Amino acid sequence: MTEYKDSVKDRFTTTGTGTITVDGVAAAGCRTIASAHSTGATVSYRMENASQTEWEDGEGVWTASGSTLTRVSVLASSNSNALVNFSAGTKIVSTTLSAKSVLGSISARNTVQSGPINTDGSSNFGGSTGSTTVTASGTLIFTAAGGFGRGAIDWVSSITNPSWTGLSTNGTMYLFLDADTVGGATTASSTLPMIETRGATPATTSGQLTYNYVEHKSYLGNGSTAPQARRVPVGEVTVSGGVVAAGSIIWYALNRDYDSGLIATLPAASTAVSVNHYLGS
Repeated sequence: MTEYKDSVKDRFTTTGTGTITVDGVAAAGCRTIASAHSTGATVSYRMENASQTEWEDGEGVWTASGSTLTRVSVLASSNSNALVNFSAGTKIVSTTLSAKSVLGSISARNTVQSGPINTDGSSNFGGSTGSTTVTASGTLIFTAAGGFGRGAIDWVSSITNPSWTGLSTNGTMYLFLDADTVGGATTASSTLPMIETRGATPATTSGQLTYNYVEHKSYLGNGSTAPQARRVPVGEVTVSGGVVAAGSIIWYALNRDYDSGLIATLPAASTAVSVNHYLGS
């Protein structure tokens, strides 16, 4: 979940678009990041240079060892809302209460929010077939919804070139990402699709993921109970003959963005139309 602590303002001299190392020098009347947050905390931050010509609002993960803040997702920036390539000099970094924290994510929750896409905006994570392993290409940033506290509670995580192994059960197998508490992730798969509900009791069947979209929480059955989980659906494959079948990989839409494809040309009257939504449920 994203933490917010009052009066936190530190400084850094790191350049580029990567992880920053803070100096541990607080502004007057404020405190350092290290004194306010523990390792693994996801924080909402504001970074800016002295002239405020380079600035970035986002979410990152704090690591006390090395005094680093890993930039995970950008909410807004001077670089067209992408990572800012900070130039030399002393910059300020402070923790903030973002609009996302107050109002919830502008994007959909419990979904992959960033990753490789096609020119039409559809997900394009790659992956080869013909074996029991599927490996996506690129970095996927996703949010696992955890309900509400001081605003929406999301675990923001990322993973690069994730691999799903053991895809050998004939039929449809579903691909998931599990968020950890320090901004990382692991892969998981199941023969059971996610159940999306507005209030039903979560299924306790082992491996069954249930997402309650009213309370914005996920639950994973273990055979007897269904404790809260940080699992997000990513895609699905068809397994035939014990291997992933050619052309069967489906990656779900980023931010659960549904496009029926019927805007330009509507179907004729009394014509039934079926459209795949690829939203993961």
